[in-house]
Amino acid sequence: MTTEREDAQDAQGTQELIEALRAAGAVQFGDFELAHGGTSDYYVDKYRFETDPDCLSAVAEAFADRITPDDKLAGVALGAVPLAAATSVAASVPYVIARKQRKEYGTANLIEGELDEGEDCLLYTSLSGL
Repeated sequence: MTTEREDAQDAQGTQELIEALRAAGAVQFGDFELAHGGTSDYYVDKYRFETDPDCLSAVAEAFADRITPDDKLAGVALGAVPLAAATSVAASVPYVIARKQRKEYGTANLIEGELDEGEDCLLYTSLSGL
C-alpha cells in the first residue's frame, strides 16, 4: 500500500517523464502501424529518446524507481541495450545483453555479461516496463 505522498511523487515523476519524452520529440501522434501488425494513434520513438541524454536519463530513472536492488536487467541487442545500460547505471544493478542469434565470430555467446542458468532478469525489448 502506498501513501498519498508516494502517489504524488509517482505522479510527478510520471509527468516529468512525459515532458522529457515530448521535449525529445519521442511522442508522435497520427496513424502508426506497429511491428506486431496492430495500429496505434500514437507512437513513442525509442531512437529519439535513446539518443537524447536528458530524455534517456529520465526514462532510466523512471525504470530504476520501479525495480529492486536484487533485480538483474537484460537488453535485447541492439535496440534495447542503451535503455538497459542507462537503467543499470541509474539503479546500480547489473545487466546483460541478449542476442537474437549467435555471432559467428569471437565467443559466439547469446548472452553477454554474467547470467547464471535459471537466474531471472527483467527483459527490455524496447519500451517494456513503461
